[in-house]
Amino acid sequence: MTSVKLLPLAIHNLYAELVDRCQEASFASSFPPQGSFRKRTVKGRVYWYYQDGARDPEIGSQKQRYVGPESPEILAHIAEHGRLKTAYKERRSLIAALKRAGLFSPPQFFGDLLVTLAEAGIFRMRACLVGTFAFTAYEGLLGAKFPGSHVTTLDLDIAQFREISLAVAEDEKALPLLEVLKKADPSFEPALTLNRGDRPTMYSNAEGLRVDVLVPNRGPDPVGPEPLPALGSHGQLLRYLDYLIYDPVQAVILHDAGVLVNVPRPERFAVHKLIVSQVRPDVAKRHKDLHQARVLFDVLLQRDRYALVEAFSEALQRGPKWRKRVDGGLESLGGLDDKLPGRIRDVLTQNDGHGDV
Repeated sequence: MTSVKLLPLAIHNLYAELVDRCQEASFASSFPPQGSFRKRTVKGRVYWYYQDGARDPEIGSQKQRYVGPESPEILAHIAEHGRLKTAYKERRSLIAALKRAGLFSPPQFFGDLLVTLAEAGIFRMRACLVGTFAFTAYEGLLGAKFPGSHVTTLDLDIAQFREISLAVAEDEKALPLLEVLKKADPSFEPALTLNRGDRPTMYSNAEGLRVDVLVPNRGPDPVGPEPLPALGSHGQLLRYLDYLIYDPVQAVILHDAGVLVNVPRPERFAVHKLIVSQVRPDVAKRHKDLHQARVLFDVLLQRDRYALVEAFSEALQRGPKWRKRVDGGLESLGGLDDKLPGRIRDVLTQNDGHGDV
């Protein structure tokens, strides 16, 4: 099997620079200089909001938009607010260089669709891109060229915590997701559901491309889809998703001048793929899960083994069912690379004593 190719540090740094520039451009375009920022403390954590100065006639006060939880990056952007300029041509040049280095760029329609979602504020409102398109973004984040073909799916998966969606929606009206999708392609419609009374969580266009909306299921078996008001949609409840999308990172999809998105941390993505590979009924999807996990483990063992240890540690501490599925996933992984499970166990044994996986 073809191995992962680690890219020169210069390429890795170039991608990091692109992320920084896209963050600045996104912030500047989302929050015009005539407005101001306000912070609010909720349950001991500080959140920032942008106030544009215009009075909303419906509520009789100034409009506010959600910015995000306080972080060094947000504080830096606020400090520079009004002085940032979007350097469109420079970002395009960076992307051209990264593509020449072999990093993945999506097909035109997928890229345009992600631009539409980003411009609608989907990712600013802390929705997370998951699935295959998140996997492709890890090339730049980890500084590696992944083997094989990248996109063999017509699905785009978006996930959000319901608690975050409810909190954001208290301060900002969201355009229904279907309306956002129709801006990219008017043929988008809700996909048919098994239960006629269920609200849609999937949308498809005339070409068969599907957008799935997902929400973590941490309780008993669900009765039906859960509302995600910040996205203007409902989401399909999935187990293990809360582990995957906790504390995501920002990445740039190499399309146009760059599309800033949220993706799961790569070490969580890899461990999550091990787990879900054990519960999938579809053999082809199970194989893809294990392939993506293998690629990420191969890179992370070289680039950031401590992050990998932490990701495994949290999963294993969640109980015997989680441990059983992690162990089963490692055994299945041995069918693709018979040495890889042993390398992973060795690292876990050497760090914090998790060698009993």
